Amino acid sequence: MIAKGKSISHGTAALEYDLAKEINGEAAATEIHRHELFGCTGEEMVQEMKPYFVDFPNVKNNCLRFEVSPSVEESAGMTDADWAKLGNDFMQRMGLMNHQYVIVKHSGTEK
Repeated sequence: MIAKGKSISHGTAALEYDLAKEINGEAAATEIHRHELFGCTGEEMVQEMKPYFVDFPNVKNNCLRFEVSPSVEESAGMTDADWAKLGNDFMQRMGLMNHQYVIVKHSGTEK
């Protein structure tokens, strides 16, 4: 499994992209799980996070974005529940379970 993360300043754009991902005109994104977020769009979800940004006005990259990619063999046959468990286990190991987050799975590959 490979995981990479980055702090970003464009949380709304990243979430909108992640939630609307399409490949060849077909939806490729599935929201798997969310924690303490209730908005319907990326913009609404980031608005819910903003009260926490106030405590750190000098922090420009105030969102974390992670990509977790198990191998083809590891992910073969995984259900959405398995993906949710993988995402939540990752968040637990990173010490981020008490934070707001959304887990989005992208299926397929671009050619």
